[in-house]
Amino acid sequence: MHVVEKHQERFERENNAKVVFNFASADRLYQQIYFGSPSDVFMPADFKWTKKLKTDGLLDNDQYWNFTTSKLIVILPADNPKNITTLLDLVRPNTKIALGAWGIPVGTYTNMTLTKIQKTWGNRSDPGYKGPQWEHYRDRIIKNIVSYEPMVITVTTKVLMGVVDAGVVFVFEAKFVGPKLQYVEIPSSVNTIGTFAIAVIKNTNNRDLAVKYVNFWLSEEGQRLLADYGFGATH
Repeated sequence: MHVVEKHQERFERENNAKVVFNFASADRLYQQIYFGSPSDVFMPADFKWTKKLKTDGLLDNDQYWNFTTSKLIVILPADNPKNITTLLDLVRPNTKIALGAWGIPVGTYTNMTLTKIQKTWGNRSDPGYKGPQWEHYRDRIIKNIVSYEPMVITVTTKVLMGVVDAGVVFVFEAKFVGPKLQYVEIPSSVNTIGTFAIAVIKNTNNRDLAVKYVNFWLSEEGQRLLADYGFGATH
């Protein structure tokens, strides 16, 4: 959301056009496009939804591109009242956690990460086993979840407001908020890298502009702008 808004004014000026954004979870946007809502470009946080549109025959030239990535990070209120400093602290009783709903990309990736931790760090038969304190990690986290949010930004908002003690979001979201929050890193061995995709919709009424818009994000300049906001490369 933040990075495309940063680019909006320039694209509108250079192309004498008006860019209208529709921010929502990837599954909801997919449904809107599938059922005929007018749209030109689709940029979901999980490429599987673009792949589904391709299967449905709804992409221009049956094409989409995986154009950027992001990993996960734990965010905490600035005052961190529960003194959370490690991933293990999240399973302490009476810790309130907000996560993305399992059906949206950030929720899907969070669920995958929690499962990885439980199956490796908390699995006595795995070489990565870290001790009994990590056993049933995902199950214990779920007991502390008080809110499954429809968008990653609402997870951030609840943490910023102090409504919850912790949340899990994409790194780019955390980077945008900056010092207003505290953070706990998730090691790469268990972190989940989300792959974002971009495509032109088949029934677009603005194909030339849509192609230009997509090409910008695939260009070196577009990739640098994404990197400035905490996104990663696809390779």
